Amino acid sequence: MAGISGFFVGIVCRLYGVVVADFHSILCTGYHAEDSASIGVRCKAVSLTSRRSQPPLVIAVPLSRFTSRVGGGSAFFVRPLRVMEKIPTVLVGVAGEYFVAAELSRRGYIASISLRNTRGLDILATNQEATRSVTIQVKTNQSAGKDWMLSEKSEHFISDTHFYAFVGLRGVEQRPSFHIVPSRVVAQRISTSHKAWLKTLRRDGKKHADTAMRKLTDYEDEFLERWDLLGL
Repeated sequence: MAGISGFFVGIVCRLYGVVVADFHSILCTGYHAEDSASIGVRCKAVSLTSRRSQPPLVIAVPLSRFTSRVGGGSAFFVRPLRVMEKIPTVLVGVAGEYFVAAELSRRGYIASISLRNTRGLDILATNQEATRSVTIQVKTNQSAGKDWMLSEKSEHFISDTHFYAFVGLRGVEQRPSFHIVPSRVVAQRISTSHKAWLKTLRRDGKKHADTAMRKLTDYEDEFLERWDLLGL
């Protein structure tokens, strides 16, 4: 099996321009060829890129993971890299709105995306019985971070039927995160946090200058996936 494994990993590595000089010394230690049922292979991943930020492409796994009829040995597969590239801010906002609308539809609600110039309203959501409707403002970031920027106007835009959907896009192949927060809670929290921030000093010892920007955080995931708060 050692020869077969070496043959296949050699093919994979050559496809990516990597020359494996010594299969046993570079890839594996502690190989027990006499006992294929309990291989005891401790393999090191082969890095197929010079960029340290990239994860290994070639990973060694037991062949039994792929078929129960073949025992022993190792199989190597290539994991594709799916790194999310930065996109323009306007597309971030559009993506967030469509993700929220899609999630509402998936949950059985009627979601309508508003015109771009509608103040404070991105989505109108209604239940199927048309007995309750709510408005939703969507804020989206391009990372797994749990903080979003708003304006001072959000401190005064309060309604029992108005909500915020804070979206984190994360990776290309990952489902976005959704934090659903009532507008009254948003107004109270950003006002409190801004006042506390103004009381702190800058690194040079001077006071912070007031700004119209506000920040909402949900580090504890208090509002993560709280679609029930919409009351639909």
